[in-house]
Amino acid sequence: MAKLNIDGVDVYTDDFDEDQAKIFQEVQQVASELVRLEFLTHCLKQRQSALAPLLLPKEDNKEDTKKDSKK
Repeated sequence: MAKLNIDGVDVYTDDFDEDQAKIFQEVQQVASELVRLEFLTHCLKQRQSALAPLLLPKEDNKEDTKKDSKK
């Protein structure tokens, strides 16, 4: 029996009727997808940051590489 607090009201999943159980399952799926989306967003931002400097002219790209290696 899981106890949830929704908008300050404690509810128990064992007390859910069939419709509420389906809604609860969907809420869990949505939460899982949000976590997955946040992870994917982070990965894509990192990839974008890695690729964008490769678009710079060769001179600027080499200077940035030299600056990064001095750190």
